[in-house]
Amino acid sequence: MRLTIVGKGPSWIECPFETQELWGTATCLLVDGLKDHDFTRVFAFDCDAGIPPAIEAAKARNIPLMAPFEFATEPFPSVDIVKRFRSSFFLNTMSRMIAYAIYLKYNRLHIYGIDQGPGWGLQQSKPHVAYWIGRAEQAGIDVRLGRGSLIWTYRVGDPPDAEPVLQPEEMNIVNHIGLK
Repeated sequence: MRLTIVGKGPSWIECPFETQELWGTATCLLVDGLKDHDFTRVFAFDCDAGIPPAIEAAKARNIPLMAPFEFATEPFPSVDIVKRFRSSFFLNTMSRMIAYAIYLKYNRLHIYGIDQGPGWGLQQSKPHVAYWIGRAEQAGIDVRLGRGSLIWTYRVGDPPDAEPVLQPEEMNIVNHIGLK
């Protein structure tokens, strides 16, 4: 079954939203253009200033909300995930969402809006997200990233590009090793 995971990074605009299931970070429910989509589940592990309105939006729309806090409407199986994968290499919501998708044995995973920058908090989360993407690949899951996701295109002191950055075709290693 195909699952699409969306974060609120700029590359979310690449998401076609044609999917069997759509998961997002809870704060996606507050982003114009993103909040109106039919999320089947949202997650909140990173509690920031935007989370109370996101909790209310999830509850008002009856969207299951997974979190380690009392406001969660569904429990997150942290212990079971750590036991199965023998890893607790999590830092942010996105890394937990990907681990949960592996745990539930989805066979296709599309990910958008995980640009992981420019802020330090997002940049330090990148290894955790990349680790779980690697674990998904290792589990035989077909993982597809939206253009701009996980690409270090940010320059210190400059704001991120408003639009996702296209990776030049000649930089795509898949084309060079015959996997396409």
